[in-house]
Amino acid sequence: MGGRSLYHEQTVPQMENVSRMLKREYGDKISVKFAYGFEQGDVEDKTKELLDENVDVLIVAPQVVVGSYFEGTLHWIKEVHDALNEYVLENGRSISFIETESIGIQPDYIKGIVMKVKDELSKTPANANVAIFLSNHGFPLTECGDYDCQGDPYHHYAKEIFDRTKKAIINSVSWQGDLEVLQIYAEFAEGDGDPENQMLSPREGLNYAESHGFTYIIDIPYEFLGDCMDTLVGLRESFGVEPKWNNDFETEFDYRGMHVKITSSFYYLEYREKAYYNCINEEIEKLLGGKRLSKETFESTEENRESFPVSGAIFFSILVGGFAVFLMTWKKKGGYTDEKRFIKNRKGKNK
Repeated sequence: MGGRSLYHEQTVPQMENVSRMLKREYGDKISVKFAYGFEQGDVEDKTKELLDENVDVLIVAPQVVVGSYFEGTLHWIKEVHDALNEYVLENGRSISFIETESIGIQPDYIKGIVMKVKDELSKTPANANVAIFLSNHGFPLTECGDYDCQGDPYHHYAKEIFDRTKKAIINSVSWQGDLEVLQIYAEFAEGDGDPENQMLSPREGLNYAESHGFTYIIDIPYEFLGDCMDTLVGLRESFGVEPKWNNDFETEFDYRGMHVKITSSFYYLEYREKAYYNCINEEIEKLLGGKRLSKETFESTEENRESFPVSGAIFFSILVGGFAVFLMTWKKKGGYTDEKRFIKNRKGKNK
């Protein structure tokens, strides 16, 4: 985007702040590295660097709001697996591997969204009928070549995070007019991507709002930690408007008597960073507390080792992944992954 990545500029400082928080808490017991997936990614290289430090536990903390098997296990997490398997074969030493939960499940992350909703409502006439669109990126509810997109846990996680967030908004916001919170999917919610019409696209959401008497629409791209191609361009195109925005990365327009505002994805960083920190810290506390872990252990075929002990001196390794939403890669390249056949055009035939 004009020779810069706004998403990178907005999200890397979040990772750096979380890294500093962890270092203050645990000092030299942990080693922190940042890794990036997909185009020009270095996940496998960074994993090997950490393994060369003779770490005992690898905690992988994806900087993503909604988890996806396709995005994680079949792509960037596979690179972690490859590095771990190679290390075990060469060294005969097992490494405990933990993947953290997605950030979106954390109460602090949801709290930041609630605060954003309150901010936007404070700029809206008090008696207006308002529809809050919480917009997800989206994922097809179909077979995608050789991959079952419909069965990907993205759909479950997206619904769970939305349900929790909606409940928090309804319980925290007092509003004089009508107020409804809707889940909107910017991609794959029309045509071949959603053959049974289970998801609500931006334009379908606008039509719903019009038929139910809403006069103000506030769309918050809550699945993103920063502004990027998917929100600034893809989301706006899905609304049927030209991808333009003001200095605050907001877009406002009128649609059939309703005023629509698409907000920035960049807000209340302290809550996002706390949520990210907690995802990692919860796993560390489990280790320090001697609790039973849910983890994957890579072991040598020559030695059946016990799980990593939590007593004594413990050295952790935190591999922090900052990943742009993967489908942007296919839009730019217009091709297929070497590993799984996917979709050439993420917009679908209706676009």
